Amino acid sequence: LIFVQFTFQKAVRLFESGYFLRLNELRFKRILRKMENHVILCGYGRVGQEISNQVQSQNIPIVVVENNLERKKIAEDNGFDVLFCDATLDETLIMAGIKSCKSLVVTLSNDAANLYVVLSAKSIRSKCKVISRAATEEAASKLRLAGASIVVSPYIAAGRAMASMALRPIAIDFLD
Repeated sequence: LIFVQFTFQKAVRLFESGYFLRLNELRFKRILRKMENHVILCGYGRVGQEISNQVQSQNIPIVVVENNLERKKIAEDNGFDVLFCDATLDETLIMAGIKSCKSLVVTLSNDAANLYVVLSAKSIRSKCKVISRAATEEAASKLRLAGASIVVSPYIAAGRAMASMALRPIAIDFLD
């Protein structure tokens, strides 16, 4: 009984000190270091969630970088590997595996933050394929100047898609 009680107390102390959380964190970082040809998604909002589902359906590994605790939990519940960090930091992109990734998708809600991530990514790995979200045309041109390979405005894309559906519904149904 004394041995069992001693073992139980030791396990509780380890748990309280955060030992198991740190162990889990180290395991996750080891997995990240081994990843290759994966997609890094910065921002798990509405657009990011749709992108991650599409990438996951193609069986391509994906790492989500999110600094909002609620969205982090949603991403983890959906089965994604989540790095709870600020995507604008160079060390975060390096930890996410930018040096060996297939592409980087930036869907942060703030155009300035998207621009900052694009600049950081291009400074770390100039040949990285970077796809970024932009709210305005002005932001889109700046993101292209910063080195984004593709810039998408969800509002413009949705407007064009809806106009096409209104003008040519049969062609859109066929393409879908």
